[in-house]
Amino acid sequence: MTIPFEPTLLGYHINIHLILEYLAFFIAFRYYVFLRKRSVDSISGGNRLSIILGAAIGALLGSRLIGLLENPLVAWSQANLIMLLNTKTIMGGLFGGLLGVELAKKHIGETQSSGDLFTLPIILGIFIGRIGCFLSRNQ
Repeated sequence: MTIPFEPTLLGYHINIHLILEYLAFFIAFRYYVFLRKRSVDSISGGNRLSIILGAAIGALLGSRLIGLLENPLVAWSQANLIMLLNTKTIMGGLFGGLLGVELAKKHIGETQSSGDLFTLPIILGIFIGRIGCFLSRNQ
């Protein structure tokens, strides 16, 4: 096997990074649902959904903003702008997600800890996603 790993299925090249990224989201979310069903959650369903939404929006914005800041000397053109908007970083996503959670909790008035159910699914999702980054040399 060579890296970047580009498997072919029925004559089509498969983007292994994209496949493993989507698989990471899916499996991590299913694991979160599994953990939530097996535990007593002191946070209401509506507040939990607001916290998840805050995390998702914060992670999206944080990963893109830090990705943009990693390329400060790129010439500003239409082609480069599209490329820059597609950059993302795991550190920006984690930091933005944390900020999004804290802002959402402040907005809805939630004071209880909300991260216990998220910790293991996030670790699992990062593990799967980083394998995709390694296999595509998209580190």
